[in-house]
Order: sequence, then C-alpha cells, then structure tokens
Amino acid sequence: MSASPRVPKPSSPVSARSGSPPVRSRTARTGDPLEPRALPGVYSIWNIQPGGLVQLNPLAIAALAIFAEQPRHPYDVYATMRARREEQTVKLSAGTLYHTINRLAEAGLLAELGTESAGNRPERTVYRITAEGRHRLDERIRELLREPVQEYPQFPVAVGEMHNLPADEAAMMLQERTVALDSRLETMDLVAGLLDERALPRRFWLDLDLIRHSTGAERDWCARTAAAIAAGEIDWTTLPTRTAAKDNA
Repeated sequence: MSASPRVPKPSSPVSARSGSPPVRSRTARTGDPLEPRALPGVYSIWNIQPGGLVQLNPLAIAALAIFAEQPRHPYDVYATMRARREEQTVKLSAGTLYHTINRLAEAGLLAELGTESAGNRPERTVYRITAEGRHRLDERIRELLREPVQEYPQFPVAVGEMHNLPADEAAMMLQERTVALDSRLETMDLVAGLLDERALPRRFWLDLDLIRHSTGAERDWCARTAAAIAAGEIDWTTLPTRTAAKDNA
C-alpha cells in the first residue's frame, strides 16, 4: 500500500532524502557514468523464467515501484516500505530486501547512480531504476492483474481437514477466528478513514480496499459456518460410503 502519491523520476541525480548530501557520480574508466552492468546469467534458479528473465516476486515488485519514484539507497527503500506499512502485503525484512535489490541490480533492472555519505556513516550506494526495470515492472503488474495465480494459503487446508475435530470444537475455532477478523477489520477501517481524511487519492490504497473486502467475506463465512455447525445444520457424524469419494470428486 503506497501511503504517498508516486512522483515522476527526476531528470537529474538527486539524493534519496531531502537535505541529504549530494550523490557523487561513479565513473567507468572511460569517464562516462556507469551503465547497467549486464551479467551473463543470474545464478539462482528461484527467480528464473523461461528465456532467462528474472521473475519478479512481490518484494521485488514493491522495491522496483519505490525506485520508480526516485533514486534511493537500500535503507531508504526499507524505511519507506515500513512507513507505508507494506509489510501488510509482502514479507519484509532488511536482509531480504537488500538481497533482492542486489539481484535486481545484477539483472540490469537497477543501476548504481553513485554514493552518498553523511557524517561518520559508511557510504551508501544509490540506485536508479533502468528502462528495462521499468518495462519489467509494468509487465509484471499487468500479468498479475490479468491472470489469477494459484496461491496456497493455510486456512483452506485447515478448513478442508476441520472434520477431524469434534463439531463443537470446530464451531468454537471458527467463532474465535471471527472475533480476530473483526479486530482486523476495525483496524483497516481506521486506516482507511485516516487516508481518506488526508485526501490521499484512493488509487494509492486500493490494495487496502481489496484486503478489506476479502477479509470481510472470510469473516462472514466463518460466522455463518460456525452457526451452521453449532445448529447441527452440517452433518458431522455420517461417514462417506466410499473412502475415496473425496479424492474422486
């Protein structure tokens, strides 16, 4: 969820934060600014697609989108993602993010712009998104919006095996989940209200809107199913006549 509007990429190098020391351009032996360094291959199969393209996982997408706003150093990206509460939609840790940024740079989707330093702090490398990085980001967004992806959340697994519990316990677990989801919904409604008060255009927090609706649907299903089990409306005792009935369905 982006908590501030995206801004155009600056036409000249800027520091990652207002007031930061200027970025010092790094030059190649020819004296020209370093261009994206194309590597002969990426040495991990987890992010390789057919044709040798780097697969953009959710964290890589979120990171590239922030670089698309302006050049930044990795810690600035991490701080921005934390400030925008993006850990609600992607698994976020500093180490994993820095590793992802390195891989994006190795693949030519980010390029080193220069370094900056402040006081006694070590120099930090500032990266910019490349034209290829922007192209791949846009293509991946289109792909994920257009094509449903088979995901494997844990809750449906538990629901599918819920019949192993006594009926009263199964109903109780769903009731407790309903209460927990109610709490989440209250928090999301509060956040949405604050964003609305700040006049942040809705297009920047449509992810919150989606999660709010899907969480609400799950909450209603849990409450309805718990009530049906408790009322005996769902048979909890009859065994299937064929043990493989479920497998062959």
